[in-house]
Amino acid sequence: MNELLTTLQQSKPGRLSIGLGVLVVAGVLFVANGWFAPNFRATPNEVRNDPLGGDFLQEYAGGKLWHDPSTRGGLYSLETFRMAQHDSDALNFSWPTEKYFPPVYPPFWYAVTSPLSQLEYLTAARVWLAMMIGALIASLALLKYCANVPNPLLFVFCFSAPVLISLGSGQKGSLLLLILTASYGLFRANKPLASGVVFALIAFKPHLGLPIGLFMLASRQWSWVAGSLVGVLVLAVASFLSGPSLCIDYLRVCLGFGDYIQTGGYRLEQGFSLWSGWQMLIADSQIAKGMTLVSTAIVLVAAIGYLRDRVSGNKNEKAHIFAAMTLVTIVISPHLYVYDLTMLILPAGLLARTALDQPARWQNWLPVGLILGVMFGSYPLTQLAVATGFHPGAFLLLIALVLVLRSSRTGTLSADEPGTELVSTAAAH
Repeated sequence: MNELLTTLQQSKPGRLSIGLGVLVVAGVLFVANGWFAPNFRATPNEVRNDPLGGDFLQEYAGGKLWHDPSTRGGLYSLETFRMAQHDSDALNFSWPTEKYFPPVYPPFWYAVTSPLSQLEYLTAARVWLAMMIGALIASLALLKYCANVPNPLLFVFCFSAPVLISLGSGQKGSLLLLILTASYGLFRANKPLASGVVFALIAFKPHLGLPIGLFMLASRQWSWVAGSLVGVLVLAVASFLSGPSLCIDYLRVCLGFGDYIQTGGYRLEQGFSLWSGWQMLIADSQIAKGMTLVSTAIVLVAAIGYLRDRVSGNKNEKAHIFAAMTLVTIVISPHLYVYDLTMLILPAGLLARTALDQPARWQNWLPVGLILGVMFGSYPLTQLAVATGFHPGAFLLLIALVLVLRSSRTGTLSADEPGTELVSTAAAH
């Protein structure tokens, strides 16, 4: 007991410095984005080329329609949704009427975000920004607590291109990261039921939940599957209570997702998955779609085959599995833009921890390097995709995944990783 108290007392200065550093980073991100980023700089009644607050206008317009019972029924009417995004009196700005965000989220999502629609628009956008920064900081704290990811790497993540783009464009990349990281932390702590419940929150973007869900099902993780089903059921009931007709309308929207990347304004070079990669590489869209489906099936089946026997293994193996399945989610997603690459923080952090714990195996750094290369090189990668018609980003992530799957069969993960228990973590600082 005395040794434990001594260790904790010695760690207080380190923890204090880390906490202050986190507050400084959060403050810098909030002020830099909320008052100086192009999407948040505002003058009264201005005419803009893009919406103030970026994609948050999607949540604001949908929340406002949902909040008013007289307009709720038109939530998935494209014309109604479009008009709500161009109500200059409510928004205090105007932008080209030919531009708009389609309603693509389930009813429960607009219900959850509806309270923000009762605020003045720019204030609501800045509150949303603060929430997303909070989600980022919480994710990094969980990575530190669960996997002892080095502090310098955590701070570096905050200034990666996906994070900055996600925050600056009013997107939800850090929220996705938090859901995945919290689910991993609970699964690592042998709480699969709670892990599944938390993971179900990703259902506001349901296509992102399928790979890990199928993997857990194939691995017979019944408690985790039960938890996720309970979570999805609660969200489905919440959507149904919003109105059965809204659920039907949303299902119609989902049925059109298969050709979403072919809609006007979709920028293939911004996509970092096989769907965008094949569409850019092959001129015939039907052949490209066929190649996408075949490669998606191969990636998913290979990941399940390589990893399913290790899902009940030690903590190092669980970290490896979540890193790999997060990469699978990104690689095979039918729609995934640069800001969604914020989720790469989870596999990058977990794999970096493994590499640090096994310094003799330099090969463990290869997937980490590829992931960081995509995160910090996303802009030149998209420019190269435009210039050549070949998207290197999607295939670099695929190579990283292959390396991770290959290492799962080399026997390097047989021992628990050192340095991740709470007392050891404290002693390190």
